[in-house]
Amino acid sequence: MFSFKFLVTFCLFVFATPYDVNGQDSNDLVPTDGPQHTISSSIVPIKKMQIETEFVHTSSSRILSVYQYEYDRRTFPDLLVRIGIKNRLELRVGINHNVIDDKYYGADGSLRLSKERKFWHYLPLGIKVKLSEQEGLKPDVSILIQTTFLRYPTDSVRMLIDRCILYGWRISNVFSLSGSWGENNMYSQSRDKYGLPLSLAIRTKPSSYFSFYLEGLTVILRGSISGDSSPQYLVNSGLSLDLRNNLRINSFIGRHLDYSNNNYFAGFGLTFRPY
Repeated sequence: MFSFKFLVTFCLFVFATPYDVNGQDSNDLVPTDGPQHTISSSIVPIKKMQIETEFVHTSSSRILSVYQYEYDRRTFPDLLVRIGIKNRLELRVGINHNVIDDKYYGADGSLRLSKERKFWHYLPLGIKVKLSEQEGLKPDVSILIQTTFLRYPTDSVRMLIDRCILYGWRISNVFSLSGSWGENNMYSQSRDKYGLPLSLAIRTKPSSYFSFYLEGLTVILRGSISGDSSPQYLVNSGLSLDLRNNLRINSFIGRHLDYSNNNYFAGFGLTFRPY
């Protein structure tokens, strides 16, 4: 993977290059970079702001020794603000807050322990840079570089660097493919592991108001302390409805595939542009 210094140097070089935002109306919303979505290669147009917020609910259960463990997580706000500050550059800042309920049941089904944890999980601050537009088989390419302040309930705040390559292909006016690969710490599971997500999503937009997507995601966890971990897999699908050119409703549902227990997530949210 390219070094961080190389990416920063290349970003400074491309800022001065003229760029047309795929010929779309600058007043229209660009694809949402939601928490369960493949991060798109699209850039918010210059002098425009796009606000994305979602509520995500995750539920799972498993057997731990003689106990039945149930895990319930509610994420709100999951907020991301994207601002176009150059033709090829957008600024990104966000916040992710979690409320987690842990419950342990005995062999007789009685509740033995219940606790609630509230904490902010991560605060991203960074940029997305457009490197090139689609030309033939060559994909639309951007990079994401951001500082993530990551925290767990029993851990101190850590500052980490995310570096992802984002790519997309517009197949027709109806179908498109997009994907991403790199280091993204929003998928970190503990203080000594970081996520390397590899994703691919197919999206169809049969009308100017409605779109549907299906996404597969593999997250490889690597740790400096505990060593490499087995990959995690999830699949999800979602619907988007553009009520206006500056207002979108999102909904999605999915499941983790790497657990022997039930582990589902679902969510909904709004994407809007105040100016």
